[in-house]
Amino acid sequence: EKVFERTVDEAAAICGVRSEHIELAAGWIGEARSFLTLWAMGLNQSSIGVNKNLALINLNLITGNIGRPGSGPFSLTGQPNAMGGREVGGLATMLAAHRDLSRPDHRAEVAAHWGVPAEHIPSKPGLTAVEMFEALRSDKLKAIWIVCTNPSVSLPNATMVDEALERARFVVVQDISSKSDTLQYADLILPAAGWLEKEGTMTNSDRRISYLPRLLDPPGEALPDAEIFARFAEAMGYGDHFPYFRSEPSPSSEAGTSAGAADIYDEHAALTRGTNLDISGLDYDRLKQTTMQWPVPDRNHPGTKRLFADGRFYTDSGRAKIFPCDDGNTSEATDPDYPLILTTGRIRDQWHTMTRTGKVRRLSQHIGRPMIEINEVDAMRSDIRENDLVQIDGRRGSLRLRAKISDSVPPGVLFAPMHWGKIGRSEKARANNVTNPLFDPSSKEPDFKFTAVNIRKHRPNPRRIVIVGA
Repeated sequence: EKVFERTVDEAAAICGVRSEHIELAAGWIGEARSFLTLWAMGLNQSSIGVNKNLALINLNLITGNIGRPGSGPFSLTGQPNAMGGREVGGLATMLAAHRDLSRPDHRAEVAAHWGVPAEHIPSKPGLTAVEMFEALRSDKLKAIWIVCTNPSVSLPNATMVDEALERARFVVVQDISSKSDTLQYADLILPAAGWLEKEGTMTNSDRRISYLPRLLDPPGEALPDAEIFARFAEAMGYGDHFPYFRSEPSPSSEAGTSAGAADIYDEHAALTRGTNLDISGLDYDRLKQTTMQWPVPDRNHPGTKRLFADGRFYTDSGRAKIFPCDDGNTSEATDPDYPLILTTGRIRDQWHTMTRTGKVRRLSQHIGRPMIEINEVDAMRSDIRENDLVQIDGRRGSLRLRAKISDSVPPGVLFAPMHWGKIGRSEKARANNVTNPLFDPSSKEPDFKFTAVNIRKHRPNPRRIVIVGA
């Protein structure tokens, strides 16, 4: 019923495409023997990101294009090990192995595995990224420990983030870089080891787990993140729950291997037993021989190449569930004062906030400075020419960037890369000065791709001339 609420012509008008193109695409999909849907952060970083994801997944399900070669929904996430971070419960909204905080049986399983009272596992999710900084600014949250991220540049409404960090009672920043903008707010800096300087695993988007050996010693006082956490727990009196890294690896152990990292992996693997991502049959010894795709429920299991090949899904009935969703947009609305849409994202040669890639001169030869892409139609309307210095104003802040006239963005849309921060640049180069803090109510993913703004050529104030003695 949801599908038929709109005609093809109405859907085309909403999406800004032609009706015949929708019909053509539908014909291709309907006649295809196999069908892949691939999407990146443009769908996820939205106030309706879950609905967008569900729409694509539903398309695979209703056409039967899942669980077969060359078919299925495939999310191209924004960074390596994004899947692995979710599997171990690295989000405030879930427990390890995709367990649900709201379910008493899931909380009891985790509590029993950890050897703690069940009431020590909260039944409600913690604060997510945007919520944490709103709570810091209002003094509901007193302290924050920031690990391997640079929120002063990467989070939306960056001015609010800076205000929150200024007001925080205590800020810990744990990073491998001295170039992070967030370091200026730190009361305590903890130097962390890089990926070649520690041991661990990584899970790719195809569920493939790879073992990563330690190849170098960390410089100076830097330590692997897990060892920092274990030392902190020891100092707080919880060492019995974090009995890792208490001694150096024995001389007889394999090069690059420490008992602590292997023990942590074994604890996680045991906690997955009986779940949909069971890797209880997997340990470092097996991973050192080859990569493997979960589930791997026993020592003799070869790994799972493809999920749902038998047509059964992770539901009580074994049948897939279709989740109809609304098509309304809840992003910030444009109006005559802010008629354009700003979308932000990555460029080819830079990584996140440039704390690492910004050090490599060669990577700046492609695009060496922040810019704003604008369609020729909008540029003509605002009397903007290539390389003009322009001002982009939103409801929360402003940007000042060089214009790049481009047909890669449609009329009505501007694009700015998200990588540049304040260090080494004017604060006006930070794209998240203007982005809004709206987020999807389910995923809590910020709405980086849709912010209402205006644009104009920047005209600096003329210098005031004072004649002495006049």
